[in-house]
Amino acid sequence: LLIMDNKYILTKLDNNMKVLTIPIKNINLVYVELSLKLGSDNETDKQLEITHVLEHLFSSYTSDKYPRAKEIMSLLKKYGISNNASVNNNTSKYYFKLHKRHLKFILDLLYITFTKFKIDSTIFKQEISSVKEEIKNILDDLWFDLNEKLDIELYPNHIRSYSQRKYLTNVDNLNPKMIMDYYH
Repeated sequence: LLIMDNKYILTKLDNNMKVLTIPIKNINLVYVELSLKLGSDNETDKQLEITHVLEHLFSSYTSDKYPRAKEIMSLLKKYGISNNASVNNNTSKYYFKLHKRHLKFILDLLYITFTKFKIDSTIFKQEISSVKEEIKNILDDLWFDLNEKLDIELYPNHIRSYSQRKYLTNVDNLNPKMIMDYYH
């Protein structure tokens, strides 16, 4: 259990992004999280799973300045930066742990990605396949049928009541233009 008496600083940037800083003396590790109010509840029936695919593509952090996902991943590895991403019904999150000397790089990478995101076409099919595999794992889960019935009962006429089978089918209908339109 780590108890912190540290003061925190909440800063709102000119671009409306909020930055929460919690300084801890003698710690050189930095944790960065970008949270977007973008989740599966934002989808329509024709967009099922688009937020999940976007999460995979966005976490390649590609833009005009950083156009190639593989080069970005190599840089993150070279700098010892660990990263992950997740999406739920309401939020997409992107996480980083890094030495503070790389903070300027990661903030630049995130800001450029957030404001000028661009899909690296060389990884599009790979990420579609990854999302499909994740859905197949959900379908293979022992509790899938029960969870699906609960969602149908709890969320009638809502995006959450749709079957994961429908999500799986819809992934093949998604294309880069649809994803960029959804993001913007």
